[in-house]
Amino acid sequence: MIHLLKKDAISKKELAELKASAENGGVDAQYVIGKLYYDGFNVIGAVREWNWTTALFWLKKAAEQGHSEAKKQIQDWKRDPNPYSWP
Repeated sequence: MIHLLKKDAISKKELAELKASAENGGVDAQYVIGKLYYDGFNVIGAVREWNWTTALFWLKKAAEQGHSEAKKQIQDWKRDPNPYSWP
């Protein structure tokens, strides 16, 4: 799933599979979907997706399960001096 972070755009099918895995407790899927929503991503044949509230939701889920990169992302986000970077 981590490979999805390196793609320019993901398919609707990939997004649906990723969401299903995240909803079923897949910690890596939770991290990846959180990171995608944090950074913004393109869905083939649709508009660009970007949503900090959704990003935080999934990153927190992954962090609660011990995902170290998710914990780091949240810590970095909180330290960012930009007032618009923390929902």
